[in-house]
Amino acid sequence: MKGRLEDEQIKEEIRQRNDIVDVISESVSLIRRGKNYVGLCPFHQEKTPSFTVYSEQQRYYCFGCEESGDVFKFIMEKERVDFKEALQILAARVGIQLVSQERITPEERQRQEKTRRLQDIHEIACCFFQENLTNASEGDASRRYLIKRSITEEIVQKFRLGFAPNRWDGLLTYLQQKGFTSEELLESGLISKKNNRNTYYDRFRNRLIFPICDVLGKVIAFGGRVLDDEIPKYLNSPEISIFSKGNHLYGLNIAKEAIRHQKRAVLVEGYMDVLSGFQCGITNIIASMGTALTDRQAALLKRYAQEVIVAYDADGAGMKAAQRGIEIFQNAGLQLKIAILPKGMDPDDLCRQYGIKGFENVLKRAYLPTTYQIKQILGQFKSDTIEGKMHIMHEVLPILSNIKDHVLKEEYVNKLARRLEVTPQAIYKDLEKYSINSQEKRLNMDEFRQKRHNNNGFSKKKQSNSLRNTSMQEIAQKDLLRIILMNPEPMMAFVKRELSIEEFSDSKYRKLALWLWEKDLKNIEAEQVSQICDDSDIRTMINDLLLQLPYYENEKTREKALFDYIDKIRIGSNDKKIKEKREELVTKERNGASEEEITNLLLVIQELQNKNKIRN
Repeated sequence: MKGRLEDEQIKEEIRQRNDIVDVISESVSLIRRGKNYVGLCPFHQEKTPSFTVYSEQQRYYCFGCEESGDVFKFIMEKERVDFKEALQILAARVGIQLVSQERITPEERQRQEKTRRLQDIHEIACCFFQENLTNASEGDASRRYLIKRSITEEIVQKFRLGFAPNRWDGLLTYLQQKGFTSEELLESGLISKKNNRNTYYDRFRNRLIFPICDVLGKVIAFGGRVLDDEIPKYLNSPEISIFSKGNHLYGLNIAKEAIRHQKRAVLVEGYMDVLSGFQCGITNIIASMGTALTDRQAALLKRYAQEVIVAYDADGAGMKAAQRGIEIFQNAGLQLKIAILPKGMDPDDLCRQYGIKGFENVLKRAYLPTTYQIKQILGQFKSDTIEGKMHIMHEVLPILSNIKDHVLKEEYVNKLARRLEVTPQAIYKDLEKYSINSQEKRLNMDEFRQKRHNNNGFSKKKQSNSLRNTSMQEIAQKDLLRIILMNPEPMMAFVKRELSIEEFSDSKYRKLALWLWEKDLKNIEAEQVSQICDDSDIRTMINDLLLQLPYYENEKTREKALFDYIDKIRIGSNDKKIKEKREELVTKERNGASEEEITNLLLVIQELQNKNKIRN
């Protein structure tokens, strides 16, 4: 009987932790209507939404096909599985290890019991703290503090705020009277133990208490704020089996419906920021409980939001945390903006001083990540000095290089050029150099990783080499064309004897090479080449290359560079032909080609390999 009862308890826990709106919205696009959500029914074809999900009742019903049920029934119908399999799917979704209570090991049963006891301890402690804030005379200072911060009774009740009395054993005695052992209380993190002594005491004393809940509203930890000058100002529960700060977001259990409805979350740092935000009408506000944002918090938020506006404090730590959050949120697939608060203010100050309109104005002016990053860099260095410009360019090049949209990149480059009082072309030149160097480093690292992890991975090594050769080919073609443009007539005559147009693998450089091949360059100087060109694309390419002409100490070093570039281009072209012939050889062998055909192909491959000997 006990085993079946515990099985039912686990089923109920799985039901509670799998919010039906969350589960269904993973496969059905839902739109909020009042308290409920509607969408196109997944069980029959329709053009007008008739499928309704009832958040409060945790059930669904389709007015078209009359399908209905709870979260278990939805998974059974959608995945075509029985109840047991649906239970396993939903258990895995929330990280519950599903084991029949009749077959459960003593260790697992003990773990489950310990979890339940810890949850009970936190719920009872929360009620204890609430009672002390609401009714006890000791809570007067906390009540006055909340009134001073304009926090209403409604917010106090909604977030279950409390007060820890200024006693060493207030909570300890209360929980012991409820039947919990000292060992259990010590493990909960709410009670501490004096070193080398069998003496226990309350972790939270004389503090305003903020219960921390999981997304279902279960109390799993606490945060406490001092009301005097005691250090530390804020104290949190330690991490225990039911609480890891990096897995949770303060206020999400309350704000999740507003976040889901608006498809946007406002992320702040602390408890009071959330309370003040909620107080002034920002109901989609949550806190990361400090600045150490984690991938797990971002993944949790992704279940409810499409966009996040980070509104951290306008201090150094807040700004750095916003920077770190950019990659975390982007990796989670969330759109991101960063709000810059007035200097010296946090969201709590902003709400109390300017109200919802002031906060919303800050949110409306939130920056895209790239704009924010560049703005921060420009604020760190003087843009009117050579040294400052060099520092700015050093910091901003990695950011610009990551922008894939050409129109957007041009917009940022033009704005930066105006700020630094330089030409956009100068920035593009530095950007090109940075991109080439980064690509080379990346390729070298890829090759290193391949060698380290794939000692026998011939195909992976060949793939890495192929990528590297493609990059080297483009660089060699570009640099060879630069040398030609330095002294067009004699250089072009020599290169034409050594290479063919087909050996230029990059289409844009092949186009320029063909134009140079066909032009009469007699008595033409480098700066005159673009003037005799009618093709605007080629003319632009020539001007770009002329802006970056290399410097050689003497004729001998230039000649060596010329031979190196020709060899690299020739080798790259031959490697491509060898690859094509090898593929042809494999195909012919599979198709039963004659021995003569196979031999001829092998001879061609051998000849190409012989041509790839580097010039001494």
